[in-house]
Amino acid sequence: MNMPSAGMLVNELHALDIHFIVETTPAGAQGEKITPQELLAGLAKQDDARLRLALIGLFLYRTDLADFVSPTLTQLDTKDQTTLKLFY
Repeated sequence: MNMPSAGMLVNELHALDIHFIVETTPAGAQGEKITPQELLAGLAKQDDARLRLALIGLFLYRTDLADFVSPTLTQLDTKDQTTLKLFY
């Protein structure tokens, strides 16, 4: 799986009406969609704590994304699995 850039993650959050983060650096490819699993994995793997924290708001606003947690966990290392589990 290709990990989306921070800009792509912010764009996808905005597309889902999650305006928790305002990107201050150039964003990723505009209009390029990423899958729910790529979004969850990308946020869990981020070095930027603000982007990791966006998982909480995302799960509260888009409860349907809970269906993608288990399949996403299989794609993450132990540290990132823990992040996703704790924020879920």
